[in-house]
Amino acid sequence: KGRKTSNNKGMSLVELLCSVAILGIAITAISGAMIVSAQNYQKSNVEFDIQKEAQNATNLIGNLVVDAEEVKWEDYDADGVDDLVIYKGDVIYVVRFEQIAGAIGRLVYEEINKVDFSLIARGVLAEDVTGFNVDTAAFATNKNVKVDLKVKKDDKEYDASYNTTARNAEKTNATLG
Repeated sequence: KGRKTSNNKGMSLVELLCSVAILGIAITAISGAMIVSAQNYQKSNVEFDIQKEAQNATNLIGNLVVDAEEVKWEDYDADGVDDLVIYKGDVIYVVRFEQIAGAIGRLVYEEINKVDFSLIARGVLAEDVTGFNVDTAAFATNKNVKVDLKVKKDDKEYDASYNTTARNAEKTNATLG
């Protein structure tokens, strides 16, 4: 008689509210960690992409220099900016920095017929370029050329340097693109 029976078939409102609050805190913490992880992943991808682009461009230039008969750093098109000019057989390769906006530009190449100076091909070697310099002073004596390229995207910047030496009498078919 006088005994109370408890009915524990469900949760009280207080227990439900506590569960929802704890779940909300956990979801907020997990989503914050996921956002930071995604941002770091994107920054890593940007850094990888600009490194890959700079290295590909310098490697392609190096492939041409290896088989070059003559390499010059001169104002080929008389626009006041020096260009990398590579003479190889019946073709002249001109690699130049084209300014797009501010200090940012792109590295482009032209393949020109040495006989009639007609354009054979034109393409882009690298985007988001902030610097391009070539040292050809040692080419006449030891066939060495040094290429420096700077690529920047967002807050990431990558400097690529490439030294290559031309082969003396060997002939190959290295081309751009």
